Amino acid sequence: MVVRRGGRPHDPVWDQVFVEDGIVSFLKCEKFIHTSGKSHVERVRYHFEKKCIKLLKTPLITSAFRAALSPAKIREFQLRFALWFYTTGMAFKKVEHKTLVTALQVLTPSAILPNRQQLATSLLDASYEDFRSRLMLKVKGKKVTLTTYGCTDVNGKAVINYVLLTEDTTVFLEFVYTGSESHETPYLASNTLRVMEQLDFVSIAAVVTDNTATNQPVWSTLQQKKPMVFFYGCISHAHNLVVKDLVFGSHG
Repeated sequence: MVVRRGGRPHDPVWDQVFVEDGIVSFLKCEKFIHTSGKSHVERVRYHFEKKCIKLLKTPLITSAFRAALSPAKIREFQLRFALWFYTTGMAFKKVEHKTLVTALQVLTPSAILPNRQQLATSLLDASYEDFRSRLMLKVKGKKVTLTTYGCTDVNGKAVINYVLLTEDTTVFLEFVYTGSESHETPYLASNTLRVMEQLDFVSIAAVVTDNTATNQPVWSTLQQKKPMVFFYGCISHAHNLVVKDLVFGSHG
């Protein structure tokens, strides 16, 4: 037969104190609490949790472990770290160097390094959009020049580039692969107008194009639609054409 005693269950805080002749004192700090024996448990617990000097100086077990970084902090680090790669021209494969990995493990146990694929894709896109947004904010409301010029890329494909210029800032806007499209005046004019209409946050003062026979009618075509904008040909391209004429003419 099991005999059950009445009364409140034993409070674990009494295991931290010494009781003799009604005097209650703490084992760790030897602090005197009261003289009413095993009563006033709230006073005893308050001292245990809030005032015991020995307990307050005892470090928590979690302080012996380095805290893992939050996903947001890891993302912030990866974006800043990726920008270092892009601005210095460092090869992406260096991110997997063993000494770099072990060095960062001294600071945090979290896996914080991006891989080469992330540096070449998602982080590159995010860094580009962030940097481009900052440049757009910088030129907002300013008078700008829109420059458009055609070239051939490393794969031999025809490309038209669009660049925005201010006194102290250059912003690459976009490029267009023309493919099988003929570089005639209507195509060049409509594509330039499309880009211009996207730049409603700046004041376009001028548009510069290649100084070719096909581009020259573009100026008059767009001048009718944008009478407050000055359209003209690139002087550098004109110099290039003159030099070609001189060189080829001297061998003619």
